[in-house]
Amino acid sequence: MFGIISESVAAGADVAKLAVMPNSLEDVHRILEVTLHADAAVCTLAMGEIGRHSRVVAPLYGSVMTYGYVGKATAPGQLRVDELKYILNLI
Repeated sequence: MFGIISESVAAGADVAKLAVMPNSLEDVHRILEVTLHADAAVCTLAMGEIGRHSRVVAPLYGSVMTYGYVGKATAPGQLRVDELKYILNLI
């Protein structure tokens, strides 16, 4: 995953986005570890029910942004913007 970040930065991206569909909590942990140790700006998240919490906690690991929805979800595991904002304000 660090290669994807490096390639994105080399191509001129300001932020490298990594969105994955995890098969386990270990996969979610792995993307959060990548986020924590990234040496460039990243937006990371794990999709689906297994990764749903990553949309809230990834910013604590250094993800520069997250995604929520207004109206209808556009990806598995997305939270409504109001839910996301509420939870982020709690932490």
